[in-house]
Amino acid sequence: MLSRALDTHAKLEKEQDMEWIHILLAFLKTYVEHQGSEMLMHESDKLEYVSNLVKAMKSSASRLDSGEYDGIH
Repeated sequence: MLSRALDTHAKLEKEQDMEWIHILLAFLKTYVEHQGSEMLMHESDKLEYVSNLVKAMKSSASRLDSGEYDGIH
């Protein structure tokens, strides 16, 4: 489950780097293609969960683009 991969990434306090962005993009693609699937994610508030992921992706992409790699959790 891609949402679990994202949660595990966060729990291990790994950087939100390109690997994380690729996992997130795969999750978002699956989310759009199979919206409404109960098996897709474990969170009860799907809109908030996805919104927070998109915000984090924007922030991470900006930091990666500017060369900042440290402290992105």
